[in-house]
Amino acid sequence: MDTQDAIGALGDPGLCEVARARLAAQGRAAVGPLIRALLTTDSVQVRARIGGLLNRDIGPDLAFEDVLEALAAAPDETSRRRLGSTFTAFRSVDRFVDALRHPSPAVRSSAAFGIQSVCMVAFGRSPRPGVDYVRVIEALIPLLGDSDPDVAQRAEWALGLLGPATHEPLRRVRAHGPGRLRARALATLAASGGEEALSAADRAAVERLIRVKVPSDRARPLDLCSASWLAVHTEDRQSIARALGLHEIRPATFALGYDIVAHDTMDCAEYGRVYVTPAVGGWTLVLGPWCSPVDPERAADVLAVVTSLRKCWVIDQLQGVVNWR
Repeated sequence: MDTQDAIGALGDPGLCEVARARLAAQGRAAVGPLIRALLTTDSVQVRARIGGLLNRDIGPDLAFEDVLEALAAAPDETSRRRLGSTFTAFRSVDRFVDALRHPSPAVRSSAAFGIQSVCMVAFGRSPRPGVDYVRVIEALIPLLGDSDPDVAQRAEWALGLLGPATHEPLRRVRAHGPGRLRARALATLAASGGEEALSAADRAAVERLIRVKVPSDRARPLDLCSASWLAVHTEDRQSIARALGLHEIRPATFALGYDIVAHDTMDCAEYGRVYVTPAVGGWTLVLGPWCSPVDPERAADVLAVVTSLRKCWVIDQLQGVVNWR
């Protein structure tokens, strides 16, 4: 069974294991033909087996550079997507860090995503043993000013998931530049650590910006399926805040409030804050995991809140298929 026959046999359940072993034994010699097959086959199953061969059986020592160069030369979005998926699955942090300097935006973006996948510490994950997070962070930060906006966005997302180790380097960018990185550094700090991660100067700047935007702020559709919320038939947000016992109240735009709720909902249910929206059609929403009637930690308190509020206003409360009226 030669190389092409072995690749063709990857789609045959009776022959695929024999074919996989033959191709793995060829090592570097099989990499080029496997990449070409990855780009031409219509079979999702065969593509998955080729990815496994390149990532695990042959491995990054022999296959990484060839996949990288194929990704850099990919002529269309379908090819970039297939090669990018295989590239990021190598899970080789040091190689990804080196690839962040590659001339190809597709390679830089995929390398940043590979780092994000392997190194993220958000959502309760622990830092990956053996990873030099300082080196990773320092290599990602310059990409916040990348000439390709998709690369810059990917770097922002990756840094936002690397935890508190990013805060001090990003605060240095905010304080000392370079200027082209400052805006995304602020957004990344806010996404990663919230208000606590910002310097006093940045907190003051954000508060000034919010005060300017709030008077003309408008509601936006809610498309976070897992969000919990109360809908209260009143436009008096201050009365709602008093009724719920809210404190440390800060103004927020709808976009900011919604992003905070999305973060808290996905990040293992942070209960410490809610967002009270501008009124829409006479109704005001209270958003956040704090409102969930189905979470064991919140159910009894939420029932008490709803019972209390119903004495003052008409109230609707929805979360998933739960509907109290």
